[in-house]
Amino acid sequence: MVKEENALQIITEYVTENPCYKEGQPLAVLGLMLHSVGTPQPNAEVFVKKFNKASHTRSCVHGFIDANTGVVWQTLPWTMRAWHCGKGTNGSANNTHIGVEMCEPASIKYTGGSKFTVENLEDAQAAAKRTYYAAVELFAALALKFNINPNTPGAIISHSEGHKLGVASNHADPEHLWRGLSLPFTMDTFRKDVAEKMKKPTPTPTPTPQEITAPAFTSVIGKVKQLEKGDSLNVRTGPGTNYPNVQAYPKLESGNGFEICGSDQSRKWLYIHIAGAGYDTFGWVSGRYVELA
Repeated sequence: MVKEENALQIITEYVTENPCYKEGQPLAVLGLMLHSVGTPQPNAEVFVKKFNKASHTRSCVHGFIDANTGVVWQTLPWTMRAWHCGKGTNGSANNTHIGVEMCEPASIKYTGGSKFTVENLEDAQAAAKRTYYAAVELFAALALKFNINPNTPGAIISHSEGHKLGVASNHADPEHLWRGLSLPFTMDTFRKDVAEKMKKPTPTPTPTPQEITAPAFTSVIGKVKQLEKGDSLNVRTGPGTNYPNVQAYPKLESGNGFEICGSDQSRKWLYIHIAGAGYDTFGWVSGRYVELA
């Protein structure tokens, strides 16, 4: 179905003041989630400025797609955990998926929930098409980068599909926008278009120093080995001592348990999940201090 050829353009503007960025939890990318902003604002830069504040504590996404230009504004490193979809009965795709928002046409007006009216259908359709095709380009590049198969169930999903899978809050986006504008787009067409685009040369987003990919790994339960008295194990934002500690849970004590979710290519650093009362954190620890529980 891909008909429009758009060169992928990415502006990197990290929201360094957002608490999510400051927390800096790593993300082992297993999938991609598509959103739309849910408000008639086509200008991505407006959202970037809104999110780049210490007071914006409720949400943070990996990027916005401008509805006027189709340009992607990347607001987090792809391998940093974002706060883009809330959670559901089966957990949260924040722990597994990159989340990208498509901006919406200026000529729509929300009347309640996901329902809206349209003042200029032609302009609104053009804006939504622009973000759709830009999203296809971006998701194809990211799928190639992180070895994601669009046809794998749950790999490329919308926010609304995430809710149905129990890994996101109850939202209708972005399908509500396409339906309301009488466009032929669905997530099935989107995944098909991404798969088709992956067959063609696609620019890959420029990697950043914080981008780490944890290879496929069957999760197991591990624990910290017996350490010297007074010692503790650092939980870092990346696989190496040059990465800072994760702020939410910086250290582990002897015998502390966690889920081992992956490792770096050398298998010397382990990607772990720590969960308990009041915290849910991912990070990297040195494998030399870990044993199976």
